[in-house]
Amino acid sequence: MVSENMFGFSRFIQYFYAIFMTNTDLVEKDITIQNAFILLRKLLNLLSVMMSNLLGVQERRIDQMDLSIRMFLTATHNFFDIYSQEKSKNDFWIKGDFASLLNLPTQVEKFGPLRLYWDGNNERFVQIPKNSIENLRKTESYLTSKMTTMHKLNMIRYYKDIINPSEKREYKYGFCSFQNCNDIIYHLENKKVLSGFMLRDYDDQIHFAYNVGQRSILNFISVTFEDKINFQMECGVNFYSLRIIEHDINGIPKNHIYESISRNVVILPYIKQNSANRQQFTVVGDDYTVLRKDATVGLPQYCIDLHK
Repeated sequence: MVSENMFGFSRFIQYFYAIFMTNTDLVEKDITIQNAFILLRKLLNLLSVMMSNLLGVQERRIDQMDLSIRMFLTATHNFFDIYSQEKSKNDFWIKGDFASLLNLPTQVEKFGPLRLYWDGNNERFVQIPKNSIENLRKTESYLTSKMTTMHKLNMIRYYKDIINPSEKREYKYGFCSFQNCNDIIYHLENKKVLSGFMLRDYDDQIHFAYNVGQRSILNFISVTFEDKINFQMECGVNFYSLRIIEHDINGIPKNHIYESISRNVVILPYIKQNSANRQQFTVVGDDYTVLRKDATVGLPQYCIDLHK
């Protein structure tokens, strides 16, 4: 079962590899690495499309989901076939994890998106018996005593949470509020990661909130993407320049904003060593959405340039 951290990290895999491939000099040194990187770029693009189809909560087409899995498996097979050692070339199909992907579209069709019936926080419960039980080849009485011990420890944790509720922190709205407007400008000008949100009926804008000392009020600035000719693309990740369109939107009630949010997003900078300071960014959304080639935020697309 995939952990919480891996679910979150999977949204950013394509971005991390895009920055790595933008800055590495390995490609210039070896023709074998050049050819491997070509296949790896294809594989990463197909992985992004498949992950979005499988893990997104908003409605996805089952036939597109099935197609994305088959294309990913084909690309993985091609990579294994060329770069695996002769004796391990068939290991790809022997491993059940890859083949079992083909079962997921039917499962999603019957039970809904995978994320909605994943165990979430409770998945970490497996860490508790792991610490107490060395293996399962024990008598029934031994396992019973261990389960009793785990139950007592669990109840202690439960009552500690009741007695000290301040130790727990709830993250409800999915975006970060900055200290002030200048703090946001600094992050944009210095190509830092920013957390923001998008509003319904404003699909071409991203908003960054900041505090003014009033708990019920939210202030924010708005940006949009521009210069759709001079954009950067690596591994299917698109980077566009940002332009501030509203420097200071003041005094909006928080509840009004929260009800209007269509998605929470993170914007990530284009980073290339020894190059001009281009302030270009890409977007990763909470429902496995990304910044697409037409400068809109939506489901990842197959990058035609990588699959020619």
